[in-house]
Amino acid sequence: MSLPDKALFRKVCELNIGGSLFTYPPFSIEFEQSFSMSSAAVTKARLYNPAPTTIRKAEGKKKGDTREFAAVEIKAGFENDYGTVLTGEISDYRVYRQGVDTVLELTIGDLTGTLSNADVGKTYKNQTMGNVITDMIKTVGAKGQVTLSGDKTMKAFTYIISYSARMKSLIKFTVR
Repeated sequence: MSLPDKALFRKVCELNIGGSLFTYPPFSIEFEQSFSMSSAAVTKARLYNPAPTTIRKAEGKKKGDTREFAAVEIKAGFENDYGTVLTGEISDYRVYRQGVDTVLELTIGDLTGTLSNADVGKTYKNQTMGNVITDMIKTVGAKGQVTLSGDKTMKAFTYIISYSARMKSLIKFTVR
């Protein structure tokens, strides 16, 4: 049995992957978001029967030792009342078969690549680890504050290094 046109009560969805726009209808698009106070929000989006060029966009581009993934925006709602529900970037993807369909499933997070690939250089004097980490987060354009129990104070701390490597180093120092 076929469904009538606009069977889903005039719902609309737009999925923009690195500048390529897909809309429901006619494309089949699904997404789900998880929110938690203790971890970053993660969104799973599925696009059914994508072209090979779309799958290549999801693979990202090699940049040094890392990959730079495409920006993603999802807008959803109803025909005359919809807006942006997500702006982020791909952090992972997979392609699989579901019956006769090929499914491109994207894992999308906010600022994942920005944080992990950013280079940060700065000097801190007589600062706690929590203050240093909070400042590093702000330096790369993200929002957040870190409060550590048993926070250690450093007399001097200078670096020019990738954000992800410095965060690992700070965490090791903090848990000693």
